[in-house]
Amino acid sequence: MSSELAFQSPVIPANVDPPAAESTARTIYAVGAPHCAPPSPHWFSMVSRLRLTVFADLPSCQAALSREDAPRMLAVLVGMQVDEVVNFVYLIRSDAALANTRLLLLAQEDRLIEVMSILRGVAGVDFASPASSPEFLQQRIAHLLEEPAGTGETSDSSLRIQIVDSVMSRLINSRRRIESDLTRLQHVLDLTQSAVAVFDQQSETCLYLNQQASTVYDIAENEHYSALRLADLLTPSGLVRFTDHQPQLISGELASIEVFTNAAGGQSAKPPVAQLSCFNNDPFSGAYVLRALPPTTESLTEDASRQVIGHDPITGLPDRALFVQQLAKVASVAKAEAGCFGLMVVDVDDIKQVNDGLGYAAGNDLLRQIGEILLITADPTDLVARLGDDDFAVLFPGNQSQKMVGIKVDKIARAIQRQFIVEEQKLEISTGIGVAHWPAHGDDDQVILRHAELAASLSKRDGLGVVDGDQQLGQINHDQLTLRADLREAILTDQLFLHYQPKVKISDRQCIGTEALVRWVHPEQGFIPPDQFVALAERAGLIKDLTRWVIAEAVRQAARWQSVGKPLRVAVNLSARNLQEPDLVDFVKQTLQDHQLPARLLQFELTESDMMANPTTAIQVIEELHEFGVEISVDDYGTGYSSLAYLKKLRISELKIDRSFISQLNCAGDDMVIVHSTITMAHQLGIRVVAEGVEDQEIWDLLDVLECDIVQGYFISRPVSADDLTVALEAGIASHVS
Repeated sequence: MSSELAFQSPVIPANVDPPAAESTARTIYAVGAPHCAPPSPHWFSMVSRLRLTVFADLPSCQAALSREDAPRMLAVLVGMQVDEVVNFVYLIRSDAALANTRLLLLAQEDRLIEVMSILRGVAGVDFASPASSPEFLQQRIAHLLEEPAGTGETSDSSLRIQIVDSVMSRLINSRRRIESDLTRLQHVLDLTQSAVAVFDQQSETCLYLNQQASTVYDIAENEHYSALRLADLLTPSGLVRFTDHQPQLISGELASIEVFTNAAGGQSAKPPVAQLSCFNNDPFSGAYVLRALPPTTESLTEDASRQVIGHDPITGLPDRALFVQQLAKVASVAKAEAGCFGLMVVDVDDIKQVNDGLGYAAGNDLLRQIGEILLITADPTDLVARLGDDDFAVLFPGNQSQKMVGIKVDKIARAIQRQFIVEEQKLEISTGIGVAHWPAHGDDDQVILRHAELAASLSKRDGLGVVDGDQQLGQINHDQLTLRADLREAILTDQLFLHYQPKVKISDRQCIGTEALVRWVHPEQGFIPPDQFVALAERAGLIKDLTRWVIAEAVRQAARWQSVGKPLRVAVNLSARNLQEPDLVDFVKQTLQDHQLPARLLQFELTESDMMANPTTAIQVIEELHEFGVEISVDDYGTGYSSLAYLKKLRISELKIDRSFISQLNCAGDDMVIVHSTITMAHQLGIRVVAEGVEDQEIWDLLDVLECDIVQGYFISRPVSADDLTVALEAGIASHVS
């Protein structure tokens, strides 16, 4: 059973006869699969002068192949028939009459991985996912048809690079928007009066639990909700009711059902009845949502009438009134339980200048971007708000120590030290950041907020970075000043040390390099996380001295390894500020010369954001380093500018895909598409690809199928001392990889 469709090229005018070569129809066979939608003619609509024949199944296609001329292409939906498709491919490739027929296998990413691993090395076979992007699939088919018959190789055209780059950027940016929307949604759900829990439709494990649900169902804050199952919250009768109506919920025949739930301790004051719905659309696609209403609607109405729950109309964040209400609640709990929490205020310095220079619409756009950065960077349990014209706040509830709050504050402070694009102009903002801790800086919610606001004002006025507010309302925290002095002393007296995390080639499992990571054990405070003291170094103007210490020590160690026959390329991280140092290249050259280390054994890692902070300077510095022989690697790809197009202007040798994409590679979603597209396009540009954050054999195997070059992560080794790494290399660093 087949149907035949013919398409005419939209670019050839009707009154002009096409060339004879183009007038010959090119035949494509498209083969469906059981329980799958048939191949869409839309996939082939951009291809000029072709004749498409659609078959319902493989046997029908095989019958046609035995009696018709060989088609130019066979597009086959894999579906659930993996074995059948594999046998079909081998049958086609064993027939000399079909030697020039291209094979394109279409399936979801996880199914493609399975088929690709079986058919690796088979000539003239290509793979694509219809779900990734219709435009990408159309262009993919068009390029395959334009290739010379029998080459089995893809063309290296600039158009194709642009298409893949565009698709990949849209996927990454779409993922960011979804994550931002989900985070915002979670904050909103935490502010509602209802207890809300979201469960995966397949595994029925918990995806999200708001604060009210934690209270209603007595889920401890330190208990991770991913271990919770839907059945755990339902009474026996509720579980029976859910099981009976599950098919109707999934099909959409029933919008929701009411079920009995196991409220905390069986207390009558807790709502025993909840509404259970099944969502098949965003934002919780393929999920069950359990919503327990408050005990009485009357109490809800009365309570709501006494409160004004407001959100800032520009950023969509909670406003000052709502933030103060939430702060009072958190303070009340902390006082009753002798707990602790933190509060951060961000005072933006340049909003007025943007309003005056570019207009209020531009200023509002900048405020929205700042709010979004804060919202994305803060944890889902934290509360982000806009307090006023140019003030934002982040509340860190849940019994968080000063050290925990400090780590979060440093993370947020680094996140907003970036360029913002407003009205097609790049803007850099300066901020004052003030932090207050309960109860160290006061045991009253108004007092602690005032401490944080005054500390932020002092920070902005004097350019002091992050300032802790103490009992004297605005003096710089003595411990922070001491820590800065201690860090300066540590750099000057070699108190720091390096750990090294190996990079291993997938093809032969050999260690070809390492990443140098700086460590600091304070004589009194003990181990201080790198994120914390590196951020401190940037704020205190010590980043130049710190980076150069790391470069010198890394080069020294690389020279030691080379002298014993282990020439490992050592990578050192640079920041945007390092690129502004006029004598950086001279320092690198002199250091390499002092230790007689070939430049090829030194590599610098730069993030996309650092490169794009000042592209002109970055290009110049990278060009000089490349000419001298030092390699450049793009770190954390996918978290910044997210476009490979500009890499053609830079002398880039290596691309490191961010661990956030690698860790979810074996899960449903766009990560597989992004990683596959990144690897394919980087290889077309002659760039090696490193996957960081590899933590198990399954991820290794997937990256092997996707033809990733190098892996780095705990599955191979944690960062270790130089001596420990030397021992591990002797034993075989990847000997455990199966």
